[in-house]
Amino acid sequence: TTPGYPRPVPRVLLVRHAQSEWNASGRWQGWADPPLSELGRAQARRAGERLRRIAEPLTRAVSSDLDRARTTARIVAGLAGSSELHGREPQVEEVAGLRELDVGEWSGLTRAEITAEWPEALARWDAREIDSAPGGETQDAFDRRVRSAMTRVLADHPGQQLLIVAHGGVVGSVGRWLGAGPASGLHVAGFWIEHDGDRPRITGSVDLLGGETPEGEAVPDDSAGAR
Repeated sequence: TTPGYPRPVPRVLLVRHAQSEWNASGRWQGWADPPLSELGRAQARRAGERLRRIAEPLTRAVSSDLDRARTTARIVAGLAGSSELHGREPQVEEVAGLRELDVGEWSGLTRAEITAEWPEALARWDAREIDSAPGGETQDAFDRRVRSAMTRVLADHPGQQLLIVAHGGVVGSVGRWLGAGPASGLHVAGFWIEHDGDRPRITGSVDLLGGETPEGEAVPDDSAGAR
């Protein structure tokens, strides 16, 4: 085990990106591509420094192809990477299949703006009576896309100390797929994952801006819109 980290170090870390400018202004993102906020960049640096202290050095970094995930991955891997990655702008493999849920016409809008134009649809969304925004992606299509992308990424990086930075919806989808408790929805938080050629398994939750959650312990659900 790594000093300061009580469990065997998993090979894969899947986390949500740091705060984006639209997170800061309360706008739903989906496939939109706003950059990290200044706070988000500071969060990513803090997460990378903490990861360097508690885990084995990263050897590879993967992200969705959206800037908020890619930039988070570059900052974290630059601080917590192996000698190949550490101290420079690390190469991040971009995977479009790890994008957030497409929220269609709600992208770029605040909850108040969505409520004003689509009050009934938003109420049904919140009640989970519908699973897609107007012009957006269904939850089933999203889950299939995410799980297919994760399967390919894990198969392409056997034995690697791998960082994957994606989105709140992606982390939640993977958690449901692998039978974990609900994802926290927090920035730079997610799951440790192990895989040995068979079905991957979640070995614990992690919040790189806070603390680790032991294996099997539930974390709070945040089912707000596409993040």
